[in-house]
Parts: sequence; structure tokens; C-alpha cells
Amino acid sequence: MPPLFESKTSATVEPQAILKSAVAVYPVGFVRVEPLEDIEFVNSEVERVFGRSPDESIGQTICTLVPTNLRSGSLTTTSPISSHG
Repeated sequence: MPPLFESKTSATVEPQAILKSAVAVYPVGFVRVEPLEDIEFVNSEVERVFGRSPDESIGQTICTLVPTNLRSGSLTTTSPISSHG
């Protein structure tokens, strides 16, 4: 099977790298969470939305981004969080 993407130098480009590059410039906050609810990746817009830099967020649980007073019930990875602002 041929690679999904190739660069001009014919080197294969990983789909994860393409996704990460695209999400990094999204104008909305994006958080990728591991199965155990640890934050694996965030884009820079997360800092504007939640007040925590990407470096502060990675490795923390998703609950650390949402202030206690804004949580409703059980906050899990299956509970979408959105911010319009």
C-alpha cells in the first residue's frame, strides 16, 4: 500500500504529524486526551480559553483545565467541553 502522504523529498509524512500541525493553528481550543484522561496535546488557543499554557497543561488531567465552579457533575473524556468566547 502506498504511503498516505509524501513530501517533495519523497519521505513519508506521518498522518499524526499532519494532524498536529493543522490543529496547532486552529482558532479554537483543542485538547487531545489519552485514554487515562491525561492531556497529551493542546494548541495555543487553550491558553486563551483556560488560562493555562500548553506546557502547563500537557501531562495533567482534563479536570485541571476546568475551574471547579464550572464543572457540572462528572467530568470525563466522554463529556464534551466547549467554550464560546
